[in-house]
Amino acid sequence: MIPFRLIPARAMPLVFFAIAILVSVSLVSLNRVVDKSNQGEVLLNSIRALAYKISAAEWKLISEKTVDEQSEQNLNKTYVEITKTLATAIALDPQNSDLLSASAALGEYLKWLNEEIRLIKSGDVDEAVRLDNEEVDPAFERLDEFLTSAQTIFSQRAERIRLATNIGLIVFILTAGTLIATLWSNNQQSWAKTIQANIEQ
Repeated sequence: MIPFRLIPARAMPLVFFAIAILVSVSLVSLNRVVDKSNQGEVLLNSIRALAYKISAAEWKLISEKTVDEQSEQNLNKTYVEITKTLATAIALDPQNSDLLSASAALGEYLKWLNEEIRLIKSGDVDEAVRLDNEEVDPAFERLDEFLTSAQTIFSQRAERIRLATNIGLIVFILTAGTLIATLWSNNQQSWAKTIQANIEQ
């Protein structure tokens, strides 16, 4: 009689299939995290570019000592774009404290920038320059610092997961190979013993 614990040779493909499924599921899950981190990096690049675009426009207004309607409309459009893009980045990683701090810093920066524009429009350029030095520029620096830090987190996370995935995949393949070889060896030995027992009977 064949022992219940005996694994028939025809069942071995199922073992291979089960291991392949486990590997695939693990890789898909890890790749999703990497994809999110990559998206976060791209978004942070866009946000920083928009922030510098706003800063350049602000300096142009100060140097020209006037605010025309077109410039103000362009700034408002950029405000909306940077706010939406930052919200998208936060949605990818709601627990990222640097992103949350960047959101607060962006609000502060735009608040002081709007006040600076109001002063320029009213003709009080000297006060606008003072505000720029004391409030606007420091707010921009804080914003850029948080954005840079958040971007670094996305980048490092993706790199760590890629490394862990590669190491884990190698270990898993080696383990699976050892397991399969062991199962196959045990299976052959069990079959041999069973056949020998039947012959002796």
